[in-house]
Amino acid sequence: EWHGLHNTGVIGSGLFTKNILLPNLIKVQGVKLRGIASSQGLTASHAARRYGFEYCTSDYREIINDEKIKTVIITTPHNLHARMVSEAINFGKNVFVEKPLAIELDELKGLYRTVKDSNNSSRLFVGFNRRYSPIALDIKKKLNMRIAPLVCSYRVNAGFIPNDHWTQ
Repeated sequence: EWHGLHNTGVIGSGLFTKNILLPNLIKVQGVKLRGIASSQGLTASHAARRYGFEYCTSDYREIINDEKIKTVIITTPHNLHARMVSEAINFGKNVFVEKPLAIELDELKGLYRTVKDSNNSSRLFVGFNRRYSPIALDIKKKLNMRIAPLVCSYRVNAGFIPNDHWTQ
């Protein structure tokens, strides 16, 4: 449950974080935005000023090592998720990470062991940001009564993506 969280740290300040996550996160009662990190310190600085974080950094470990931060939100490029989640869990943080949790099976197995072996009460949540989009809800409603197997693929045009974005 996310209600009542106080000190929250964010790792990553890309388009999704700045345009979707943070504008909605500041509306959640009880969330205190403590620190934000990005490899590009300038984007973290901009997000910190805009959304009221107490500090910003270009070193994500400052967020993980911050004893006041209880929940870490990870929205970095996919290849960084598993390592950052593992580090945060080992430091006793609750973690919300955007999908995918891992990109390699070995990473996923390692995360399973990390969570299983941790001696803390950390909770791990994985976000699927398209789950509640109008088109996804419409598809789910139309397919709800279907019994036969079905493979369904759809493409989403999410708008302009800069040339230096990780997906390019």
